[in-house]
Amino acid sequence: MAVLLAIRDQGWQVVVSSSKLAPSVLTELNHHNIPFLLRNNIGLCLGAYRDFCCLLSESPDLLATRSHLALVNDSTLPIGGPQPFVRILAAMASGQSDSSPQLNGITDSIERDTYHLQSYLLLANAALIKDPSWQQFWHSFDLTGSKDDLINSGELGLSQELLRVGVHLEAQHSLVGMLLEESCTNNELARFEVREPRGINLSLYAWQALLRSGCPLLKKQVLFNLRPYPNVPIPLSELKQHLKEEDFDLKHDLEELIRSRYLTH
Repeated sequence: MAVLLAIRDQGWQVVVSSSKLAPSVLTELNHHNIPFLLRNNIGLCLGAYRDFCCLLSESPDLLATRSHLALVNDSTLPIGGPQPFVRILAAMASGQSDSSPQLNGITDSIERDTYHLQSYLLLANAALIKDPSWQQFWHSFDLTGSKDDLINSGELGLSQELLRVGVHLEAQHSLVGMLLEESCTNNELARFEVREPRGINLSLYAWQALLRSGCPLLKKQVLFNLRPYPNVPIPLSELKQHLKEEDFDLKHDLEELIRSRYLTH
């Protein structure tokens, strides 16, 4: 909520989409005049991206006034309070072209032998969201299939389609940049027995290097669902060294996440 309010205060129009929100959250969103969309969780986060992009394309007047569109899912936690998130979003926006279509992400990957921007945060510029290739992709995106199917056709498929038509893609913390410029990246990857670029998922296996380089987000999967590796500490036990005073509420958030993720019915 602190992040949502901080980016709204910087002039962004914030819209929250979910299949279910607690009454207290709905009350707080209403209090802060943040609109929300309740939808069935069809197609997971990529389905929500599609629905919103399709709705936006049906409103030419609204579309014409947008300089950027950020699509962000809830697979991550903000680290360092809201300001690091605000700063990286502003840096990504200021680095985009004013005239040619461009899509930015936090990290990129060649997992599954396919180059793509990871979809937990995507930033499209005005030229892209008005481009026929962007609108056609979302209108034709199939929401059926497994989570892997959705990732292949949605996350990987979006990057591949945009590259095919000549759209510029850029990662704020690129795979090449992290390997060349951050000396701790390789050491961290080695702990997870990752030895070649196509096996690298920076957001999972180099999360500490990303935080040190200024990335404001940490994947929840790192803390709760990362499969065990010999002689690698539990990531949650390594998190404290990266926290600041602004993260005073994070312990409470993590406890709430554990309760909600492992609630039996």
